[in-house]
Amino acid sequence: IVGESRLTAEDIANSVQQIFSFIHASATM
Repeated sequence: IVGESRLTAEDIANSVQQIFSFIHASATM
């Protein structure tokens, strides 16, 4: 994303949640 050089706490939390969700989904396959 152009112009977005910093992430808010909410953005980081959302990204982390998606990553953990993806890992959990992959692990349960």
